[in-house]
Amino acid sequence: MCTVVPYKLRYSMRVKRLRIQVVPRGVIAIARHGTAVDDIERAILRHKDFIVEKQKYYQTVESTMIPASYKDCSQLPVLGKNVVLPQDLLDAENRERLVVKWLDTRLMEFLEEKLKKYAEKGLAAAKLRLRSPITLWGSCGNSGIMINRKLVHAPAEVTEYVLVHELVHLVHRNHSSRFWGEVEHLLGDVRAHRKWLNLQGAFLMNGEVPIIH
Repeated sequence: MCTVVPYKLRYSMRVKRLRIQVVPRGVIAIARHGTAVDDIERAILRHKDFIVEKQKYYQTVESTMIPASYKDCSQLPVLGKNVVLPQDLLDAENRERLVVKWLDTRLMEFLEEKLKKYAEKGLAAAKLRLRSPITLWGSCGNSGIMINRKLVHAPAEVTEYVLVHELVHLVHRNHSSRFWGEVEHLLGDVRAHRKWLNLQGAFLMNGEVPIIH
């Protein structure tokens, strides 16, 4: 454990080099198996100033999120509404995996409905898939669109914005004025959705979910 900046260490074969993530309630170092702990801690110390500034920033954000565990919660926010989990999920031994699968189904139903809507407007994706990237809400390519499965816990309008963002990227590959003009033509003013992702998104990426009254 680094004596100056506490952190959690995760090993992954997917990363090519050490990654340091500053999340709302801590610091995560993601390294390949075999990376020396001394090398990890030296890297963290080199980025100490950035880490401290980022942590100060998170302390200024008024979060609407709370930590949540699929292992023991009985209800979860799903696209802006609190939903009670089915009893068979609550009783299952492999509950966490089944909850993820159940949430994926809810999210795919929502996204596929929206895809039909935007296909009628001339925007269509070859394929839609859900993934769990640690920094991206979505991406697009020739094979289709990827959406972060954690968006199942975001407000419905924010999740729809991410989908539209990626659909428009199939036509406009950059963030030009034409790109934003098309997004706003489809959705209107999206500044509130972008602000939600910028301020609350880091908490959502960190495994927290919105508080819905």
